[in-house]
Amino acid sequence: MIIRAADASADFVCFFSVFTHLLPEQTYLYLTEARRVLKPGGVIVFSFLEFAIDFHWNVFEATVRDELAQGPHPLNMFLERTAINRFIEKLGLDLIEFRDGGDVFVPLPAPLTLSDGRVMEKFGNLGQSICAIRKPG
Repeated sequence: MIIRAADASADFVCFFSVFTHLLPEQTYLYLTEARRVLKPGGVIVFSFLEFAIDFHWNVFEATVRDELAQGPHPLNMFLERTAINRFIEKLGLDLIEFRDGGDVFVPLPAPLTLSDGRVMEKFGNLGQSICAIRKPG
């Protein structure tokens, strides 16, 4: 994977619902490319699924159920924080913050009813966990 941008040309790179469909090796390559294109002080933000979050476990169980009932299912990959921290260390990046997939911090203009019947009001979550990291400089 190549990001078609010059070295040190971007202030911000984001990957939402991308790493949830890649193998860890591919995720590392994407982060390597993001680091290359970031200016010093630039930020990478990405979403990911992790087994420790109950809502994400439901995604895992649904994937297994769908696989059994319907055959091959689109890839849903889970990436644990220990692996992310190792990627950050090896790439020479700095962790800014992790946010759990269930953290309620996104302002909502109106109540939102989810497919499982839950209703979010005033604030919601992104459903996937979030990681923000910075290129030193």
